[in-house]
Amino acid sequence: MLRIIITSLFISSVICANNKPTIGILTNPSDMKDYDKSLYSYFPSSYVKWIEQAGARVIPIHWDSSYDEITVILSQINGVLFTGGDADLYLNNTQPGFTFNKFTDTASFIFQKVIQFNKAGKFYPLLGICQGFQLINYIASSYYEVLTRMTDDLGRQRLLEIVPEEDSYVLNSIDKSTLEYLKNVDGPYYSHNWGVVQQTYEKSYSLGAFFKITGYGRDGVNLKYIAICEGREVPIYGYQFHPEKHPFEWITKATHDVQHITYSQELAMAFIAMARKNDNFISDEELSQYIIYNYKQVNRMHVPNTSFSQVYLFDRNRNETRTDQQQLGIQWTIKYFRKYK
Repeated sequence: MLRIIITSLFISSVICANNKPTIGILTNPSDMKDYDKSLYSYFPSSYVKWIEQAGARVIPIHWDSSYDEITVILSQINGVLFTGGDADLYLNNTQPGFTFNKFTDTASFIFQKVIQFNKAGKFYPLLGICQGFQLINYIASSYYEVLTRMTDDLGRQRLLEIVPEEDSYVLNSIDKSTLEYLKNVDGPYYSHNWGVVQQTYEKSYSLGAFFKITGYGRDGVNLKYIAICEGREVPIYGYQFHPEKHPFEWITKATHDVQHITYSQELAMAFIAMARKNDNFISDEELSQYIIYNYKQVNRMHVPNTSFSQVYLFDRNRNETRTDQQQLGIQWTIKYFRKYK
């Protein structure tokens, strides 16, 4: 269904393509030891570069902003990205000083708004990478504990196993020779201790109702996990792997050969191609207030065992209150997915 929607919209791209797409990237609570999460949030600079090389601009969406602030931003941008990171996702996990998991609650609010936009006829993509992939699965599951422990997949490239009977916008975006390379020679780069397995889809009906599985990977003990999931009815999708690291991270084990650079660029272009179908507009004046260039980049290459050469750092100067959760909270999500049962 996702492929059909996207294909039909792509046919009219010459007429209605948005040539100034803007992507909102959700910030993460800091997991860096030298930047306390009570004071800072961040995301790696590689995601910004990955989006920009495909022809889009980036605005940060602060995870501790109010829903009103986020709604204003969502109404002006053309797509959303949830990045990798190391945040607590489960709503019953509390962070220091918080009475609920505001990060996941904010992501859930964005997820619900994206569903609303698409159901109202506005094509609106949301992509989750690594932690972001896990996050959209957690939300779509109606808050089932979706994560399974992985073995030896922290900084590894694994062959990509595709699901041939499922039509896949993601896999169709990669040229055939490159896809064969990822399947048979040297696959995508993973950096995760946790993943989502197919058995979880079987236990949580909401997941299978919302997503189809189009790709798998295997960890160091041959445990099969989901590598790619794609929304059946709305353009919400995710990868457990990291396409952005091949061209833009030089301190990891991600290879920089032509095949991996090619697939990375093709997936970025595919995401932005979807964002171009969205006709939201932001003025140059407003863009100058929100755009990523207003924020500080920090060199991380000197930090031992880091995965990021450079990050964008954001001061925590916002307030999070329980009233935000009460505005939307878990019940809306559960109510939405119950209709499939």
